[in-house]
Amino acid sequence: MEENKNIGLKIVDSLLEETKSLVDQQDLQEWLSSSKDNQDAFSKYQTIWSEAAALTESRKFDVKSAWENVDSHFKRKEQISRRIRNLSFVAIGFAASLLLVIGLALYSNLSLIGSKMEVATNYGSRTQTVLPDGSVIHLNAGSAVVYHYDIFKRTRNVTFKGEGFFEVAKNKGPFVVTTSEGLKVCVLGTKFNLKAYPDDKKIETSLLEGKVQIEGPGNEEMKLAPGEIATYDKELGQLSKTTGNVPGTFGWMNNKLYMDNMSLGEVCKTLERWYDVRINFSDEHLKEKIHYTGVLKEESICDVLNALSSLSKIQYSQKNKNIDIKPIR
Repeated sequence: MEENKNIGLKIVDSLLEETKSLVDQQDLQEWLSSSKDNQDAFSKYQTIWSEAAALTESRKFDVKSAWENVDSHFKRKEQISRRIRNLSFVAIGFAASLLLVIGLALYSNLSLIGSKMEVATNYGSRTQTVLPDGSVIHLNAGSAVVYHYDIFKRTRNVTFKGEGFFEVAKNKGPFVVTTSEGLKVCVLGTKFNLKAYPDDKKIETSLLEGKVQIEGPGNEEMKLAPGEIATYDKELGQLSKTTGNVPGTFGWMNNKLYMDNMSLGEVCKTLERWYDVRINFSDEHLKEKIHYTGVLKEESICDVLNALSSLSKIQYSQKNKNIDIKPIR
């Protein structure tokens, strides 16, 4: 444990101190030469640091104000080291994650509140973010995540709404995602897609790798294996499990919409989020009257609507962000 602490501090020193040569750090050199895994890990930390620095250079912002904002949390490098030394444990991964948070906080839309981190996307946009523990989340349009790491309990808690694909880093501490309805997804290290928009009737969790445990608001529990999909019906308060096309559930990352008897209303709700538009119907019955099965991969909202019009008897008109759909008589 003490060895990990010392190495973590030396990595911090080597990246933060321009005047201190890595060659002068004999212990770090010995650690690097002891295994290729250590060399790969250090290379990863250097990449994270340099990319964060490059991004901060590319953005126009008030350097003094930004630094003061970060400094209010970390009190420059000396206080960072002091806080690290006061912790009961310091792993190398945590040291690298700390560097990542400092760098990203200077340019991104992350909000650091104590040990919390928040990321959000508007309709019409998507993003990818790396959490301090090394986990990666791909956020679909209109999504938000709040991450909190308890360094004493070693728990990773996330509150979430919207849709996201999670690549959870393996860690001794659990990673728990909680939706606004109280449904929880508990994992250690895995890849899964979670669709939990507040205005949807269902919450869907699909597992690509690893294992997850689903806990419903009523304390129902269910374990998922790869290839399985858990659905929570908000109106009925029921949790169910099926097997299905798991890769299709996160096709949105490649701008693909997989439709399995999907209603026109569901399709249009998805398009509103993806393209930040408002879709109106002259006849509300159209929403459930028309269904589609297949895959759509188009670049623009007009391309998608043209494809849908060719598959069914509908026509559309668009003015700015407002789209009107009506049936062809």
